Amino acid sequence: MATESLEYAGLGSRAVALIIDSILIGIVGAMIVVTLFGLPGGGWFSTPNLALMGIGLAYFVALEGANNGQTLGKSLVNIRVTTANGDDLDFEGAVIRNVLRIVDMLPFFYIVGIILVAASDEEQRLGDMVGKSVVVKA
Repeated sequence: MATESLEYAGLGSRAVALIIDSILIGIVGAMIVVTLFGLPGGGWFSTPNLALMGIGLAYFVALEGANNGQTLGKSLVNIRVTTANGDDLDFEGAVIRNVLRIVDMLPFFYIVGIILVAASDEEQRLGDMVGKSVVVKA
């Protein structure tokens, strides 16, 4: 697929997809974590909190890498992640873009990611730039 034919997803649809995915991860992840470890606590780097972060990372990587670049949230708002040239995203790209969410989330509420998406012609956050991916309308 030619890059010129890609229609990039804007901040609004990406934000709605992220909210949907975050709610799903929060509910399912909390049930798993509480069952295995009890209530989260003890700081950011406690076992329950690290487990919840791992569940979130696994969710995004697995679905974006194997489900046509779509998480549940992305599917509901009709967007998907592709490579920069429009091909399906592979697991390596999915891992890179999602590990870098940590930076994109800084200092809070995805400020770094929002600034980069707004400033980028391809509407890419840092994870997309390094992972050579884009979020497009499906």
